[in-house]
Amino acid sequence: MPDTTQVGDESRLAEMDTDLPQPPDHEDEVTESGQPEPEEVSDAVLDQ
Repeated sequence: MPDTTQVGDESRLAEMDTDLPQPPDHEDEVTESGQPEPEEVSDAVLDQ
């Protein structure tokens, strides 16, 4: 039987499988999707 931990409060309990690997931290990754960040265009240019 896998190791599980109950998480949540009494009204919403869930069992978390502690045998599963933890997901990677995406906060530290540099987002490189292959597309450059869109440059901000002022409203005056858009109205032309």
